[in-house]
Amino acid sequence: MAENQTAAKTGGKIVRRARLELAAQTGRRVVHGENYRPPPSAKKSAQRVKNRTGANFFNDSVTTSQTTSPKTPPHVTKTPLPLLALVFAAAIAFAETAKPPGMAWIPGGEFAMGSELPGSQLNEKPVLKVTVDGFWLDEHDVTNAEFRKFAAATGYKTTAERPVDWEELKKQLAPGTPKPADEMLRPGSLVFTPSDDPVDLREMNAWWRWTTGANWQHPEGPKSKLDGREQHPVVQVSWDDAVAYARWAGKRLPTEAEWEIAARGGLEGKRFAWGEEFKPGGKFMTNTWTGTFPDKNTQEDGFPGTSPVKTYPPNGYGLYDMGGNVWNWVSDFYRPDIHARNKLEPSCHNPQGPKTSYNPGRPNQTEERVTKGGSFLCHVDYCESYRPAARRGTPPDTGMSHTGFRCALSGAGVSKPQDQPNNETMKLTHRFRLIALALGLALISSAAQAVDKKPNILVIWGDDIGNQNISHNSRGLMGYQTPNIDR
Repeated sequence: MAENQTAAKTGGKIVRRARLELAAQTGRRVVHGENYRPPPSAKKSAQRVKNRTGANFFNDSVTTSQTTSPKTPPHVTKTPLPLLALVFAAAIAFAETAKPPGMAWIPGGEFAMGSELPGSQLNEKPVLKVTVDGFWLDEHDVTNAEFRKFAAATGYKTTAERPVDWEELKKQLAPGTPKPADEMLRPGSLVFTPSDDPVDLREMNAWWRWTTGANWQHPEGPKSKLDGREQHPVVQVSWDDAVAYARWAGKRLPTEAEWEIAARGGLEGKRFAWGEEFKPGGKFMTNTWTGTFPDKNTQEDGFPGTSPVKTYPPNGYGLYDMGGNVWNWVSDFYRPDIHARNKLEPSCHNPQGPKTSYNPGRPNQTEERVTKGGSFLCHVDYCESYRPAARRGTPPDTGMSHTGFRCALSGAGVSKPQDQPNNETMKLTHRFRLIALALGLALISSAAQAVDKKPNILVIWGDDIGNQNISHNSRGLMGYQTPNIDR
């Protein structure tokens, strides 16, 4: 006995490690006493330990003269462990994998940003290789009904509902510009007004009118209403209004790069969000101007102005109106040369846009933000801005009849897989995988648990990463079981 105690004292670390090795191999507690009958594999391991340390695991006590068998430990819970594991895992599976309401997962990855196709504009060139992380994006533009909830909850007044600040306005005008009449400084916004005849398309004031009383609740002026347009995109909102809504909703505006990769819907280098042809099979894919702009709208697509969200088919990521209907505010400052400037950078990962804006076409404009997507006013003879690459700069304090927004949520994503399923398929498949994993872990635990021993500890946890791949940065479960170690 003394000899064994001396061996244990000098080789204590080896003994403790041996116990853990035995526990891992047998899935049972390491106990002392002659009444414990180990399996053959455990006896072989014990013999190796005895040869190295002189300690006899099963016939002698290593630390004391204890010779009595330990009492069988009571069950630690009345509820079967496998059932608890299954319930817990299923709860995590359904809670953690549920996507944010009304949003679609954009897997991110590398894509060609911009366009050099015929008809593309200088501010879209050159094409850049850009990489963005995965994120969530609203499936459709924020609607009048959704914006009304925000306004009611916060009492927020949009830019168009507040008087014009002349001191701020004159900073955007040429020096010496006289102050307009007080009537023109009353709350209002810019409203599209069709011309009676064809006009010079370089003169935008031929179809835009400053209209007192125009705002998101009265898009065409004080006599217009939102009746029947609850599901139309909200318009007459400035960039500041969009940011205020996004913060209230716990979201943010997407970057220009995020918006463009989302608009492409997994298609690389295509002219439109749905492919190369504007009207595949003679079917309208978006709400644009039909006829001659800006004097005659034939309304062949069924709408003289905005259309309800989800009217037209979604793109490959389940997003609606990523071209046409209304322009979308994004977070970036606007510069027409940003593609050329970024081309000089060694890499372009998650670009946030320039630090300040500059537009040589509007030298007195101190700030502009990017808008994307085009609108119901776009026509191939004028702008064709319902292409994913199209972009323009707009003063952030300006609301218009054809400008709205949608929101984004950050999320850790992975590079685009070769065959990316749609969001609903991914969501269901992921849940089934999680439940199957939970069942498997529960069965393993049940098989390994000894009735007269302390139960194995089944370790399960969930994370919130967003990847669909189980056990690799996954938005799901990981698990393992610890051996029956007396601790």
